[in-house]
Amino acid sequence: MPQSARHPRRRRFAALGASIMMAAVATAHAVSTQPASLVLQTSKETGQSIEARIDGVPGTFLFDSGWGVTAVTPDVAARIGCTPWGQITGFRAIGERLDMQKCNAARLQISGVTLPIPTLGVFDLMKLMPKGMAPLSGGIGLDVFDGRQITIQSRARRLVLETPASLAKRVQSAHAIPIRLVRDSGGVALTVHAGLPTSAGMVWMELDTGNRSGTYLVGKHVAALLGLKPDVAGPQAIHRDIVPGVTLAGKAVVSGLIMDGNIGSSFLDDWDLTLDLKAGKGWLAPAQP
Repeated sequence: MPQSARHPRRRRFAALGASIMMAAVATAHAVSTQPASLVLQTSKETGQSIEARIDGVPGTFLFDSGWGVTAVTPDVAARIGCTPWGQITGFRAIGERLDMQKCNAARLQISGVTLPIPTLGVFDLMKLMPKGMAPLSGGIGLDVFDGRQITIQSRARRLVLETPASLAKRVQSAHAIPIRLVRDSGGVALTVHAGLPTSAGMVWMELDTGNRSGTYLVGKHVAALLGLKPDVAGPQAIHRDIVPGVTLAGKAVVSGLIMDGNIGSSFLDDWDLTLDLKAGKGWLAPAQP
């Protein structure tokens, strides 16, 4: 008698188990094919922020595409059981050095989505914020989305985690733009710079949702290439194409930056920014409401 015939009940359980497993895999696959939409809160004081959890500890976190290294305050670090150690060193656009300690790997939970944080910074960002504002638990940068495809919709106040299918659909009518993935702080940080063509070559400007000054920032060393006067302290008019159909227009301030420049919310609030942080590709489309 065949082995299977001697154990019909075992066969049925095995078949049932296989069916359940296949259904679970199918369900997981179905969920993963849907883009996840994360809510961005906006205020004049903080700019964009996200309600999230770090290793289960809830808080309100600044979201800033120019932040670089996702970090928590010392208080939150203590609550997740982290003893800060070592050092991460970065620099602001104006050249100011910022040092912070770090925690080992952590997990970020937002709206049912869990994202790994390979290295978590520890930094009291409130010392950079206006006095009297509500406390923040930390700052979230692009590093937590490393290797993923995302769309930042500042006007619609959401951040979308794209799937291959949703990405392909979204970029069909968008403008492809040249970008660079910039990994400062010993490779821990992740920011994105967009390229502007000039007569001398490409000028690279950081895409920074946290710059809510209302002006573009331009380094003195490239000001003339962008039609600006290097020695003028106040705002100057700028009108430059990133690509045909995508124009930087408004006021720019020239100063001694350690980068070519910075594109902030005065531009990004009018455009949906899609980033493939694996392939190093970027797109812009007029902002959806």
